[in-house]
Amino acid sequence: METTGSQEPNIRSTTGNVGGQRGTASLTAILVLALLSLFTAASLSRVTTEAVVMGNDYSNTKAFYAAQASLELMSRNFNRVFDTQLRPSPADLTRIRNTKPDIDGFDFIQDITQNGTGDTRPIEDGDFAGLISLRTPYRLDATATYPNGAQVQLTRTFYNHQIPIFQFGIFYNDDMEFHPGPRFDFGGRVHSNGNIFIMSGNDLFFRSRVTAAGEIVRDVARNGIKRPPPADPSWQWNGNVWVADASGVFKAVTKGSVIASGGASGANPDMPAWVKNDYWESAADPESNKQFNGNLLANRNTLRLPLQIRNNDPVELVKRGRDANDYEFTALGRPADDEILRGSRYCNKPGIRVSLSDSQAELPGGGGGVRLDGAGDGLGGDSGSRATPIDGSRGYQPQSMTGGYQAKRVNGHRLYTGSSYLNNGVVGTNMPANRQTWIKVELVTLDPDTLAIQTRDITVDALSLGVTHKDPNGLNIGDDRAIIKLQRYEIPGPPIKVAAPQLDTATFNPGPVYTSARDPRDYDINRNPPPNRNVYTYNAAPAYSYVSNNNLYVSDKESFQEANAGAVNVIPFPIKIFNTREGLYNEDLPAIAGAGASWASLYTGGGAAWGANSKVPYAGLVSLIDIDMANLGRFVRGDFDGQFPTGVLSTQLPDNGGSGTIVYVSDRRGDRDDDGEYDMEDIYGPNNGTLQAGEDVNRNGVLDVDFDSVANNNCGEAARYDVAVETDVAATRDFKYFRRGVRLINGETLIGTINKGYSIASENGIYVLGNYNATGVAVFGSPTQANQYTGAQVPASIVSDAITILSRNWQDGKSFRNPFREGTRTGANTAVRAALLMGDTLSSFKTAGAPSSGGGDAFLAGGVHNFPRFLENWGSTLSYCGSLINLFNSHQYNGGHKNGSNTYSPPTRNWVFDASFLDASRLPPGTPFFQFVQMTGFRQTVRQVD
Repeated sequence: METTGSQEPNIRSTTGNVGGQRGTASLTAILVLALLSLFTAASLSRVTTEAVVMGNDYSNTKAFYAAQASLELMSRNFNRVFDTQLRPSPADLTRIRNTKPDIDGFDFIQDITQNGTGDTRPIEDGDFAGLISLRTPYRLDATATYPNGAQVQLTRTFYNHQIPIFQFGIFYNDDMEFHPGPRFDFGGRVHSNGNIFIMSGNDLFFRSRVTAAGEIVRDVARNGIKRPPPADPSWQWNGNVWVADASGVFKAVTKGSVIASGGASGANPDMPAWVKNDYWESAADPESNKQFNGNLLANRNTLRLPLQIRNNDPVELVKRGRDANDYEFTALGRPADDEILRGSRYCNKPGIRVSLSDSQAELPGGGGGVRLDGAGDGLGGDSGSRATPIDGSRGYQPQSMTGGYQAKRVNGHRLYTGSSYLNNGVVGTNMPANRQTWIKVELVTLDPDTLAIQTRDITVDALSLGVTHKDPNGLNIGDDRAIIKLQRYEIPGPPIKVAAPQLDTATFNPGPVYTSARDPRDYDINRNPPPNRNVYTYNAAPAYSYVSNNNLYVSDKESFQEANAGAVNVIPFPIKIFNTREGLYNEDLPAIAGAGASWASLYTGGGAAWGANSKVPYAGLVSLIDIDMANLGRFVRGDFDGQFPTGVLSTQLPDNGGSGTIVYVSDRRGDRDDDGEYDMEDIYGPNNGTLQAGEDVNRNGVLDVDFDSVANNNCGEAARYDVAVETDVAATRDFKYFRRGVRLINGETLIGTINKGYSIASENGIYVLGNYNATGVAVFGSPTQANQYTGAQVPASIVSDAITILSRNWQDGKSFRNPFREGTRTGANTAVRAALLMGDTLSSFKTAGAPSSGGGDAFLAGGVHNFPRFLENWGSTLSYCGSLINLFNSHQYNGGHKNGSNTYSPPTRNWVFDASFLDASRLPPGTPFFQFVQMTGFRQTVRQVD
């Protein structure tokens, strides 16, 4: 039945009085309900209190994690700064502060500050342990506030470390090889991002920590020659290798982290095979690496520069930039540099930038500069002097300086102005019908707020100092103030052409011979000289070769130059040398041979005997820009202030925070595809058209060659090894090929201080002539320590595609007198004090029947002891104090390493690490850095509940 309201239950009992029991139950129920009410009220009160407390904890927890998210976001964004540039700008810090997490309901306050002044300290642990860091302290503060007022502030502190690369005595980005014959003892920290091959014909010493990202290899050379047993007649390195332990006690290295197993590696046929040394890490084995107390380590972390984060080849450090207004971007469609690549390049570091190209459009920024080979005003016309625009003469006439100083005119008739390549390999990028020569000199600075790169064209002022070398031991004609030297009046040394059989002798002056037949390749002959006129004239005492208007191939339009004591007009011409390493494709090539290739057959026209004409291959012919370091120092010091045509001042020259001056040079004349690479990788064979191990220096899997062809209007970047030119013609005229170099002269005493020096960088090869940043050494030691080098103590570095050291006894004429034999190319004691950053060539695994560059180190790149290159029979000592840094393979000077009686005989190597580089205030300007962030603290600084 349905009921409404409440209904008493029908309570039944089997015993007793039902009515009396009903009354007692009602009272009990009321009491129980009352008690339950009390308990419920108490419970509800407690739950409410706990809910409030739990709610506060929940809010604080959320605020804590929100603040932590904010902190992590700022940390990540700070690290990302170094993915795109080398240092944070004020704008970067502002962006980090304003980039906040997107978490619903939270408000954030973020701050990043430099937490104190930077200092230099040794790093105590990790892969960088023992190195000195330029560390800058930073502090991150992140405050997160919840809607209910809960607030948490977290603080993180860290150091931003920058580790100068020149703190390493020796650093290689790829395999490092030691196989010196004589004793070798350098010192300083040693690291390779590849394997380290260590062997020696005598004693090889390591005085500091040695680490490799790959293996330590003791019993096989990079080319696969294995230490006996079994016997191998090619093995010549039975000397000892020593590494100092933590106490400085030398211990012998008898085994490496791997043991050679013979033959080539199955995984990489261009590497020798090996197996792991199971006892390398064994404390029980006396031959393990444990005896060195951490000073000999394999399989360590690689060390990378910032530009390598995005897999850029480190050779980009020395290459010309590629920005939105540059020819490579606008005409050739190549990608513009990102911020980290732009900031890493030496061409963009604050200082002086010198660029030469085949057209104005190819200069940085696509404009500016002056034309050197055309009209006297340099504005782009083909001919005419400043005074008489229609006289047909060619060559830029520098503007005069205040006070009357007038530099010599450029001889544009001697620069290459023949047919130009039609384009750079891209349709629609046609060049002028005839090639031109343009130069641009710029001051490069950084905006102090945004760190954006800024440039100022100072070409007119820079060239007003002159471009002509003046030799007081020769004709004594030229420009006293010139820094950038493009031409000269004489070539010091023996005759620049001798009879063909004399190429194989060492007599200083066997008698000059001359090219006198008309050369149909010459495009600038405006008169018809008698056939008995010669290309040059030789003066025996003092010894030099020169060109005058009495010589062959001299245009009547270039006779405007200078009269010498003999009342003939002498003619300036480009600065040239012959580089045997690059021009001689095989060290074992004989002088004459009954059959097969020889010097005679290739370069004198004599077949199996000596011919009648002496020639050199274009492949080894190098056009140089001489940088006069003494005159550069005078400019930096302010000696010429107030005299420049457009008013440039030395005080406007960036000094990189007081560390000194950077000069960057890029000469791309003849670089048809405008990429800064010499497109002639076919160095073995010779020129057999087959890609072989040791040739692919840019590692693109293609044999890059650009020889003359119809497709490129017979204007390829490179000549085959059998394309040659008469030695006297080669020495006195420019050519069309991309064979360029920079040479540092008069650098014995650099004008600077112990804290303010120079860095000279180029994407071309650099040659150092004579003493550099040192007058010598006080005593010869084993080796002579840095404090025994005499002369000014100036921080210095040289950075380029390759670096060749020429002794104090070098004369350019000797390279044409003896292009294929050391002969008269004899050395003398020379001292160089500078960090050297450059590339090397490729080693490869020795394979039966495979071609190589010959000599005693066939298939090898030469090793650390031949990292600086040589072209002389030294017979004397090279004292070197610095740091040896190999970051890439040479992309221009890629000819194989050669040693023997043709290319060079090594100096006695008195080499030492320059310990002054461990002082951050004595580093050369623009020194590259490794960068990493080290967290040092984390704490909660505020917790607030409303």
